[in-house]
Amino acid sequence: MNTTWIKALLTGLLFFALCCQLSFAQRGGPPPDKGGGGGHTETLGNNLSFPVIFSDGVTKTLRGEFGVMNFPPEDAWYVYGEGETCDSSADPGSELSCPVPLPEDAVAVFPQQSVSEWQAESVVNTEPMAIHWIDWGDNLESVDWYTRSQVRIEHVLIQDLAEPMDEFEMVHLFGWGIDELWGTTGNVLEGMQATIYSDFARLTIQQLLVDRDDPLLAYLEWDPVDHKFVEAEGYEGEPLISEPLLNKAVHEVGDGPGYYSAEINVKGKIIFGYTWNVRDFNAEPADYRITFSLDMTHPDPVVSLKTFMTDPGTDEPITMIVPMSEEESVESVVDLFDSGEPFALESEDGTGGGGTAVIEHENNLTYMDVRILERSGGGGGGGKGGGGGPRRR
Repeated sequence: MNTTWIKALLTGLLFFALCCQLSFAQRGGPPPDKGGGGGHTETLGNNLSFPVIFSDGVTKTLRGEFGVMNFPPEDAWYVYGEGETCDSSADPGSELSCPVPLPEDAVAVFPQQSVSEWQAESVVNTEPMAIHWIDWGDNLESVDWYTRSQVRIEHVLIQDLAEPMDEFEMVHLFGWGIDELWGTTGNVLEGMQATIYSDFARLTIQQLLVDRDDPLLAYLEWDPVDHKFVEAEGYEGEPLISEPLLNKAVHEVGDGPGYYSAEINVKGKIIFGYTWNVRDFNAEPADYRITFSLDMTHPDPVVSLKTFMTDPGTDEPITMIVPMSEEESVESVVDLFDSGEPFALESEDGTGGGGTAVIEHENNLTYMDVRILERSGGGGGGGKGGGGGPRRR
């Protein structure tokens, strides 16, 4: 029997099941009310589990204190068998209650967004440094989107380390998407990579006025002062790109859809994230250029850019795009949903979905041209259901 065909079929069925059960919301919410009381219903901030370098000397507030761990036994979940999970605080008989007695192989795991606290290692950088890897959110690389979509845009900057930094072992406990919950075993590991936080990070979204494959796009160039792509001087054709729909840096602090921010996600990693509600921007079906860049200046005159996509000593390109692994591609499927909007693994015209990330090392930026399609007819797919019970991996 053709095992490749079976694997593809099972993957497709998994995607279909997720699509029918989940809707997109911001990542890292608590598990839903599991009935009968018990469970972790308060929402606290995520703990840093993966090392971080504050590359330009500007830090973010972190939960807890490095070197100090708080793991109350009553807060524990347990993982046992072949990925079975249970919540020690759930009422007996509820769907997440633990078996009595606990299996001998049960390992205590302390969840994010609870009273448990821990903190991975962080350092404040003082010298020019290079980004080694950029991880674009897998959903942008995988599918096209619709005019009613909420498009999750994520970037993770990573540096390979010469000396290890302390990180915490993380385990998946429950759900995906809105209900996704991870926790730590408390085991401290020696990590050889760290994420990078730069206060100079900026997100720019512009509509392309031609198809994303049009060769005329070669006439676009980056304007480092206004932080946007423009037609090159001397170009005399029709306009190629619009003014930005969004053009914000993380140092422009504020709440709501007009701002860009960095956060600690449910896995404990610092990411740059933004949820683009396409409908709120009145965006029409077209191709859009999403650009992640690093500003040259900062509103605080004592803060200077030290974060580069080239080797600071030679100006040679060094940054690479992180390839999406098969495991990540399955786990990220839950990020492809919005309220009543189905996703597609291929665009409607059959040309394939998703965009391709490009790095312009000399301009300290990376961009991707993504496609927004007119919403197709028919019903909406995807309810507002939760995680569908405990995750059995």
